[in-house]
Amino acid sequence: SSPAEAALAEGSRSLKGVEATEVSPSSAQDDDKDPQLPRAPRVSAEALTGLAEQAKTYKENDHVIYKENFFDDATFAAIKAETQRLWRSKDIEANCNLDGKNRLGGYILDHITSNSSLYNLIYGNEPFRTWVSAVNDEGPMWPSDFPIELREYGRESKGMGCHPDLQMYKVAKKDLEFAFTVDNDSRCNVTFWDAAGKQHFIQTKANSMMMVRVNAARHCVSSTAGGTRSILKFIYVGDYRKSNEFWFYTGNECGEGNPNRRMLSDRRTERAEEARASLEL
Repeated sequence: SSPAEAALAEGSRSLKGVEATEVSPSSAQDDDKDPQLPRAPRVSAEALTGLAEQAKTYKENDHVIYKENFFDDATFAAIKAETQRLWRSKDIEANCNLDGKNRLGGYILDHITSNSSLYNLIYGNEPFRTWVSAVNDEGPMWPSDFPIELREYGRESKGMGCHPDLQMYKVAKKDLEFAFTVDNDSRCNVTFWDAAGKQHFIQTKANSMMMVRVNAARHCVSSTAGGTRSILKFIYVGDYRKSNEFWFYTGNECGEGNPNRRMLSDRRTERAEEARASLEL
């Protein structure tokens, strides 16, 4: 069969079938020649171990799961390097719904075909898609047609109030949101309540993934207390039909006076100057 047919067959296996074909540690951790540009993006062997147990935990948590040491070393190094480049570039479209102070950032534009693109490293990451499909256990899942977003909770951020994630696509059980922590030197915690009503506190670490089903676990983000936390937000779906709420987020039009747009521009200049200064040393 063709590679496309093989990928489709893999994605549509039952959870039991996926569990039986987990990637071995040796195949998941082979070193690439350039650690910054992996030949194929991957997740860690640990992430693909015990998928049935992870699916059980996800359900018990009211459809949220947190996993550390998520991507393999080469893929995470490439993701981190690309996020650092993005802050210096014009490849981020400011999210008009952010205020810049509590949450800074925007949608990632993908002008250049590159192995370092986050759309290649995350949306083109087949082992990651396998993990998502297996843990959610509602059939094959795919990258959404909504852009990846880079956000920072800055030193003065008060975090984000408690909420369940908004449903953007037609079928709630096949509409999943992700927060991948790129770095975190703050005291910022994520809080959520599981299916039994128990409260959980997590201080997310670099290279950790949190997956949340929409309309499910209520969760909040605390203040940073002087540090910073940067994340990537994105969506995977099993059905591309849209909910009515999707269309409220497609315009994203605001003027130069928008505080997030202004602060994102200042950040771009600041990071570019820091990069130039480091080259001169």
